[in-house]
Amino acid sequence: MNRLGAVVITRNEEKDIAACLEHLQFCDQRVVVDAFSEDGTVDRARPLAERIYRRSFLSWGEQKNWALSQLDTEWALIVDADEWVGADLRQEILAAVERAEHEAYWIRRRNFFFGREIRGAGWGRDRVLRLLKVGAGRYDDRLVHEEIRLKEGVRVGELQARLDHFSYQEWPSTFERMLRYSSRGAADAYAAGKTAPAWKMVLGPSARFWKQYLLQGGYRDGVHGLILCGLSASQYFLKLAKLRLGEWPVVAGADGPAKVEIVQGPPPRGMEAIR
Repeated sequence: MNRLGAVVITRNEEKDIAACLEHLQFCDQRVVVDAFSEDGTVDRARPLAERIYRRSFLSWGEQKNWALSQLDTEWALIVDADEWVGADLRQEILAAVERAEHEAYWIRRRNFFFGREIRGAGWGRDRVLRLLKVGAGRYDDRLVHEEIRLKEGVRVGELQARLDHFSYQEWPSTFERMLRYSSRGAADAYAAGKTAPAWKMVLGPSARFWKQYLLQGGYRDGVHGLILCGLSASQYFLKLAKLRLGEWPVVAGADGPAKVEIVQGPPPRGMEAIR
């Protein structure tokens, strides 16, 4: 069995996918699961990934769980299309897999906002659980901000090198992400029994802004930090507004099994596919 495999899920990522996969060539296997992109994402991924599937999107966690099930490796590295694994992190990942002192690892992220690294606003402490032995855990079923739930007894470590994350690079995709995340966040909040009273809609976004800008040091990032904190507060207001008015995201494939098509690679495990 190969030692390390990487999974990337995509949706209209033609600007980022090639660079992402180029930074994953140290892995023994690369699996891309694309949610029927309407741009050139799949074509740009073809030369750089062994397995590529198109699959209906239900949620990020569900899509990542399915992608993980397609690996033929002992270890899994989960990377988003707008992330790069640099040289230092690559060496640390390979050393961790070789030593196998733990079954899962947290990876700290270096987050960029419109070309500038953000150290404040809570972003400097960002870390994600992205390296683990296959089968050590699964993503939960939240529609946004999904997390891996590890099996009981799994030993967890933390890597020191950072994963570069370029999530906000242009205004159209930034506003689209705000709308998408606020809708899915509202649906998660509703499922958890939360409400959006008027006082929370008035005070909550302001509290979110000052917490990130002052208490978490967003002001240290200059105008980039100011804009970021403002957008974060705006997204929180949209989430509350949608929770109050009842706007939920339409989940593709919710009325039946997800549609899967093979782009390249063997038939996927667990279901029939159309080539």
